[in-house]
Amino acid sequence: MQRIVYAALGLVGAVLLAGLLIPRILEVETDLVIDAPASVLFVQADSLSRLVLWAPPAENDSTAVLRFSGPGRGEGATLAWTSSTAGSGTMAVAESIPYQYVSYVLNRGEPGQAVSWLELESVAGGTRVTRGFEHDYGYNLVGRYFGLLWRGVVERDHQLSLERLKALAEALPRADFADLDAEHLEVEARKIAYMSITAEPDTAAVSEALGAAYLDILTDIETRGLRTAGAPRAILRGYEGARRRVDAAIPVNAEAEPAGGTARSGVRFGTSYAGRAVLVRHTGSYKLLGDTHRKFKSYLAALGLERNGAPWETYVTDPGKTPERELMTEIYYPVR
Repeated sequence: MQRIVYAALGLVGAVLLAGLLIPRILEVETDLVIDAPASVLFVQADSLSRLVLWAPPAENDSTAVLRFSGPGRGEGATLAWTSSTAGSGTMAVAESIPYQYVSYVLNRGEPGQAVSWLELESVAGGTRVTRGFEHDYGYNLVGRYFGLLWRGVVERDHQLSLERLKALAEALPRADFADLDAEHLEVEARKIAYMSITAEPDTAAVSEALGAAYLDILTDIETRGLRTAGAPRAILRGYEGARRRVDAAIPVNAEAEPAGGTARSGVRFGTSYAGRAVLVRHTGSYKLLGDTHRKFKSYLAALGLERNGAPWETYVTDPGKTPERELMTEIYYPVR
């Protein structure tokens, strides 16, 4: 009997000793080169509502309940989940360095602290994405043994998630928007006087048509005794055949469509868009606005934002008084 007790104690001691020899920290890293700019990939990690598309916390559980809190993106953004297969837990963005690195603090109801991260590096052929995971089990010997078994599962899940990220990112527009400074805001409706024009789809032709339309609008509002109430804008309506269709518009100090005066042909009054929008400021030549629009559209697609009407450009500076390199244009895209 004593031999059995001693053997059992010896076995327990051996297990404890072996547990102490097992590394207390489980660390796993996997990487993959993805043919997409770092900016496109960064927002898939910085926004938890995008992250769940390629790294869902409750794999293969359509009944899982996800709850987002805190800011929409960046440090402090938090996701909590409840799942019949994956249990419950939370994930919060701990650090966010634009277009380079995002880290998270994880709580899956296990002892010890778990962190995860995504690191981005521009390389030939795209961006190398490294996904890492670290769990410190401390002196939890059972946890250390569990970590040995868990390593392979984590490696497999991380590799699978990177493959999903690759498929998601490579299906998005590839324009690199790292140099854009986008602002999300609510815009208020403005009363505008406007004219609809069409022009050949080049900068010079559109600028000439807009200039003539603005002159007609200014003449009309002057005859009505109105005042301008903001910078001129161009509402981009798309195309009519091969020609660009644009509404040349100027905000005015009118609450309703004014009466009287001698109206110029084609000048109408209306109300501009009100609601959620994203703003990007373009500095420089109007000839480069097309490049900024391409980056802007890539940004919206990367975040999964749906457009909600025609975008518009507001010409903050007067091109007749401002050097071309200093021209300021505000570009707005309405979004849902």
